[in-house]
Amino acid sequence: MKKNLLLLIALTLFASCSTTYDNVSPELAQILENRITQLDSQRAELINESITNTPENQREGIAFLYAYMPQHDLDTLSINMIEQNVEYAYKAREQFSWAKNVPQDIFLNDVLPYVTMDETRENWRPKFYEMLAPIVANSKDMFQAVDTINKVLKDLVKVEYNTKRDKANQSPSESIRINMASCSGLSILFTDALRAVGIPSRIAGTPLWLTREGNHNWNEVWIDNNWYFAEYYPAKLNYSWFLERCAAFEGNTAPEHQVYATSFKPDTELHFPMVWDFKDKTVPGINVTDRYIRLHKEQQAAAEAQKNGGVAVIVRVIKNGGDAKTSADRIEADVKILNAKNEVVATGKTRSANADMNDYLTVYLPDNEEFTAVYGDKKQTFKTDKNKENELTLLQ
Repeated sequence: MKKNLLLLIALTLFASCSTTYDNVSPELAQILENRITQLDSQRAELINESITNTPENQREGIAFLYAYMPQHDLDTLSINMIEQNVEYAYKAREQFSWAKNVPQDIFLNDVLPYVTMDETRENWRPKFYEMLAPIVANSKDMFQAVDTINKVLKDLVKVEYNTKRDKANQSPSESIRINMASCSGLSILFTDALRAVGIPSRIAGTPLWLTREGNHNWNEVWIDNNWYFAEYYPAKLNYSWFLERCAAFEGNTAPEHQVYATSFKPDTELHFPMVWDFKDKTVPGINVTDRYIRLHKEQQAAAEAQKNGGVAVIVRVIKNGGDAKTSADRIEADVKILNAKNEVVATGKTRSANADMNDYLTVYLPDNEEFTAVYGDKKQTFKTDKNKENELTLLQ
């Protein structure tokens, strides 16, 4: 009887605060309602007050966290920490141009969350924002901001990779306290630093290499509709020693030999495997193996072509009257390159307006030869020249 009464009180409290959900999508509001009604009345009231006190432009964000956070966080996590996390996430979104342009679904899932895996919950965002916001303030775009943080973070936090760390899944303060971390701890540290200034980031990794000698976790960053992989130690995006090992998973269906990325919202039944606690399935996951296999093949093909003296030719298809130097006028199209003997020597698909400006079809061709690009019912001839930039712009 007492339990039923408490549930009735919680439901009443939730209903009485329904006006606080004006800026929350109906789908999210329903999920939130279903979760809150399962809590004790005091906790339900605290969460409803938290949503009520959140500025309207941030209400969808805090509702997203309450709707999808792990149950133990919903039951016990500091309300003040959640509210401050949301406040600083939106502060960065408003301050930096790159953060303003992040789509809402990416912002909610890969910038706003206060946690990536099962690490100790802590209020890291204000400290990282205050430390890093001035450093990236003059970055012209997200690429430059990521590169800047990648280069300065290690010296700022004084954390190095070390197998003598306390545990694999250390939170930022736990790693900073002892100046060491595992690859997982470094990944948590780097992702939190990026999120603090509005850059979407998540953790990726595999539970077991085919050689069976171990696992590895690293980072991914979202820039202009594309996910790139990165690591705590400075390196070029999408380049690392582990890419070849990821490519070896091609054709393998064993769950332990896959590449996964973390998520806050559980869109599928997959979970992110954590080698320190395989039984824990509370962290949602996404299988991204195919993207790593594709990246490795593309890099191999480019390296082989360059080794053989090939000239890199950038190919774009744009609509008539469009600007080849911006993304807005680009068109996705299948392109074939024919040599003087009318043989197909390269094929590919040009990038659409939704792709990053720095993402374009690149083919490698012999120097000082004439070729014909065929796309749809149109053709265009061109000649390669290693002494200049070879950019082929095709009009649709």
